[in-house]
Amino acid sequence: MSTPDALALFDAALALDRPVLLPADLRPAPPLPPLLQDLLPATRRRTTRTTTTGGADNGAQLHGRLAGQTHEQQHTTLLALVRSHIATVLGHTTPDTIPPDRAFRDLGFDSLTAVELRNRLSHTTGLRLPTTLAFDHPNPTTLTHHLHTQLVSKGLTAAAEPDAATTPPGLPSLLSELERLEAVVLSSTTSSAAPLDDGARTRLASRLHSLAQKLNGDDTAPDLAETSDEEMFALIDREVGFESQ
Repeated sequence: MSTPDALALFDAALALDRPVLLPADLRPAPPLPPLLQDLLPATRRRTTRTTTTGGADNGAQLHGRLAGQTHEQQHTTLLALVRSHIATVLGHTTPDTIPPDRAFRDLGFDSLTAVELRNRLSHTTGLRLPTTLAFDHPNPTTLTHHLHTQLVSKGLTAAAEPDAATTPPGLPSLLSELERLEAVVLSSTTSSAAPLDDGARTRLASRLHSLAQKLNGDDTAPDLAETSDEEMFALIDREVGFESQ
């Protein structure tokens, strides 16, 4: 529909003094656009609400599944678990409709569904989790990182390394710290309360890139975020062949 035709129809609708029936398909696949979330009937099901927040027997089945898995496999298992509970709480038929990086507020979470998700995850993992869990960790991926870190730190699951004979003794703890750092970074970059601006993101990305270069044995590349104007111009001169003789 062209813009003139749309505006003409809109003007005609405003001039009418009676409601008009508009046939339209309001059954889009979830997650629904925010505009439609309040128009469609709620389909949430709460027939299996869980109120348990901890206990010696809670989480035993999950701990058994995670035992012996690598860190990457554990993360995949936990993310699938988190998405499954989110889908159940929101009334979705499959966790495939839950994007791992979609913010909980955009998925349609409110205070009631956030508490229900906390209760389910507390019972499944055996962890004592706060009622603000979904607000402290704003999407399924960051929430999964948090759960994984908590399970590892409390010794509730031990990750198996691909080749224990050749794995340095300090590597598991380093990987655990990296997962914790990754969760903090992702939480900071997706936080709506205090979002990082472009300059802060660039500076953070530069530091992480510099660290990756050092791990790969390349310690010669300068950290551009820490480089002065004079050093930057000197670097450009060297690159284009204008360095003074």
